[in-house]
Amino acid sequence: FWQPLREECSRRSLELGAWVIALHHDAPPSSNGPYCVRNAFGDIMSTNLCANNGTVRSYLLDLLEDIAISLPVDRIVIESIEWLPLRHGHHHEVFGMSMSPAMEWLLSVCFCSHCVAALDVSPHRVEELQAHIRRTVTNTLARGEVTTSSDPWGTIRDVLGDNFDVIRASREGALETLLAKVVEVINLRSSAK
Repeated sequence: FWQPLREECSRRSLELGAWVIALHHDAPPSSNGPYCVRNAFGDIMSTNLCANNGTVRSYLLDLLEDIAISLPVDRIVIESIEWLPLRHGHHHEVFGMSMSPAMEWLLSVCFCSHCVAALDVSPHRVEELQAHIRRTVTNTLARGEVTTSSDPWGTIRDVLGDNFDVIRASREGALETLLAKVVEVINLRSSAK
């Protein structure tokens, strides 16, 4: 299949691409729980795979290596190689309330064991941070506040204080190292862009 497709694309001066979905998952929650983001309440975000989870990272890198070795593609498009937000348009996504972007971001912060280990703070500070996020979200939603700030990052900074930089550095670090490995795997095994 692939070689004739490659030849036909070349004949027509078309590029052949592969499309990979990285950190989004659509299987039933029972099958992906250990690999998913867990918010401050301990809820599993069953569509969001955790970028700090070693199994998730290995699976993605192995999949990309397999594509790079096996498929004669010109490019590999990687979708959702990011920390997905709470609300991202999943076809079965239903929320019974309105939330500001700041509250949605707070609810997307992962506290799985991999993310807790990646935070550069004491276990006690992690517990305090998790409790602080739970209180903030609970109190804000109980008051019915859904104001959308013109500066949601400022709102998040105000809520988290110095912890914002700790969380941001951990999340960015996870993605930066994952992206570096993705580029390395593809460049070693394929001429795809």
